[in-house]
Amino acid sequence: MVKITSVKAPVEASIDTSALAMIFRSDAKATIVDARTPDVDHGKRIPGAVNLHAKSSEDEIKSALESEDALIVAYCANVHCPMAANMAKRLRDMGYENVLVYHEGLDGWTAAGFPSEEAKD
Repeated sequence: MVKITSVKAPVEASIDTSALAMIFRSDAKATIVDARTPDVDHGKRIPGAVNLHAKSSEDEIKSALESEDALIVAYCANVHCPMAANMAKRLRDMGYENVLVYHEGLDGWTAAGFPSEEAKD
């Protein structure tokens, strides 16, 4: 008999534009993470997003994110950009449990008619 007590699978979970919009409409508690690096960041963000990318230190990440069980949505430019998936994996490796990837990214968000804002960081 094999007894499994806990398995933490490194599975990528994703979210689409309509589900992300629902989070905004419902005022659900979520941290939106723009995973683009400064060399490809054009100064626009999904409203309220924080910028955390491959070069962010663990201390920067931990200070920007509330807790390891908080809902986090990572995005980058569009479906061709791997930065969101890479950041989500890094966050899961650091122990963050509820990380979603928004593959459509900023391009998909604005193409659907949703607003962006100027980067504050």
